[in-house]
Amino acid sequence: MKKILNHFLLIFALSSCFGSKNNFPNGEFPEEVQNFELLNTPHDEMNMDSDVLYHSVAFTFSTNQTSAGGQFDLEVSTLDIIWDTETGSLSFSVSEGENNRKNAISKASNSSCDERGPYSFYDESGDLVMLYSGRCDEETEIKLVREITEGSNSTFSEPQSIHFLPESHAEMYPSLMGGDFQKSLKIEEGRSPKNIVFSADMGDGYDIYQIEIPDGISILEFLRSEEFPEASKLNLNSDFNDHFPFVYKNILLFASDRSGGLGGYDLYYSIFQNGTWTDPVNLGDQINSAQDEYRPILESFVDYKNDMLIFSSNRPGGKGGFDIYYVGYSFP
Repeated sequence: MKKILNHFLLIFALSSCFGSKNNFPNGEFPEEVQNFELLNTPHDEMNMDSDVLYHSVAFTFSTNQTSAGGQFDLEVSTLDIIWDTETGSLSFSVSEGENNRKNAISKASNSSCDERGPYSFYDESGDLVMLYSGRCDEETEIKLVREITEGSNSTFSEPQSIHFLPESHAEMYPSLMGGDFQKSLKIEEGRSPKNIVFSADMGDGYDIYQIEIPDGISILEFLRSEEFPEASKLNLNSDFNDHFPFVYKNILLFASDRSGGLGGYDLYYSIFQNGTWTDPVNLGDQINSAQDEYRPILESFVDYKNDMLIFSSNRPGGKGGFDIYYVGYSFP
């Protein structure tokens, strides 16, 4: 399904019926971390991607539920996010709508490999592109599936492998950034990404890298290249594992087991300013725990006071293993 609107049609319908009071006109996500119960199971759910559709949000994530704790597959769950303007309450429900993302995911998940770290965007034709990390036979590489539209029909390409690095390393969690690029909008002139950010284990552990996207080339031409410009390590990396990057505008979110955290992997952010990344900031004990927090992403909504920060964690109190959590957050 082609993207036409960006973040304009969240579900206010249940709260805007004739005669209802408008005591709380602007939505607000809670400032305390919440379990995303509609998405979680007793197994592991992690590595979220989100996409606001016409009247709902499609969440794509990794889960080993189908294999009862074995391999990870990608799953899609489309939810309505409902803000009641009369009572000021937030709720979620499973959407009745359908979207082509499930078809793309079926292309990715029909294998014996682990699929993790989904990241979607809309190319110059307005077609859905899904990047993800596939791990087969001890090798982890980035893969691509793309929607192919012919008239009123659409299909999806077979997965294509992408190797950003010249040697065999685990390459994971790609994210586009730069210029006026927005992952939820079709790429057009003036809105092309300038860099791709990803993590890889080129050294003793994981670091975060970026590759510059040359001018005058479409994103698909770039991703399908046989050779890529040399990857550079971001200045925010530490001597520990810096992993699970996600870029939202000029904000880089990632997880790290660097010293000074609360335990395991903590969530951090850095802001791109004056051509460099600021010193990473720990998101603090209101979000991080003594356990592991993985793959943070950020989603912004019109008419909401704050953004939705989504991540996975194996903290106590969940349904089992890693669960997906969300919290309201406002970055400086």
